[in-house]
Amino acid sequence: MLILSNGMIKSGSSLMRHYTIALVDRLFAGTGQKELRRLVRAKHFHGSGSFINHLGVATLASLLTISDEYGPVIVKVHLKPEPFLLEALRAGRIKMTYIHRDPRDVVLSAMDHRVRSQGTPKPVFTGYGSIEESISHVHLMCKAACEWISTGLACVVRYDNLLLAPEKELSRICAYLNLPASETDIEQVIQEERQIRQPGKNQFNIGQLTRFQTEMSEEQLKTCNQGLRDVIVQLGYSI
Repeated sequence: MLILSNGMIKSGSSLMRHYTIALVDRLFAGTGQKELRRLVRAKHFHGSGSFINHLGVATLASLLTISDEYGPVIVKVHLKPEPFLLEALRAGRIKMTYIHRDPRDVVLSAMDHRVRSQGTPKPVFTGYGSIEESISHVHLMCKAACEWISTGLACVVRYDNLLLAPEKELSRICAYLNLPASETDIEQVIQEERQIRQPGKNQFNIGQLTRFQTEMSEEQLKTCNQGLRDVIVQLGYSI
């Protein structure tokens, strides 16, 4: 089984990946996760850990081979609904979870991540220097999220729900992935994650919801609401 842990950037996708890997590790005697990380380190895939930056038809075929030989594999990605992915989902060759977050919080979180990476060998999110600059990037991600939701092919999760009701969300994810997890399995995975939680691990930044309500000025919030109004509404958040 190949599971793509997809989502908007700064949407809790790392937390989603962590939960999914922990559940699969708990339920299966062997997985392909170690082999995936080995191939990423060897530059066979372009990414880091269990995250792959670019995934095309050939890479997907390689990942499916790993899952066939070693067991379930969870790969974190940030992908649009490309035709080859839709075909693989419809054929049941892969499974996909997709997590999204209030676009205004994505703006703030991405800006935080940019600041934190400054001065490092590989600065990231260089296009998120201000709220105004970030809006166009976040809008594109949100449009991709709306497209994934409209396909009905992925198990879609809201970051809010994953934080506030993880037991319920993980039960729903397990049902979609056909994972035979018990309530005890799920509770244990949640407790173990909470014990190791820290900034920059699993839940990047501060892991708070509706940050924009207290951290944005009235003018900044107005700018965000104007630039992101359509996708905020489409994703089910309130203006």
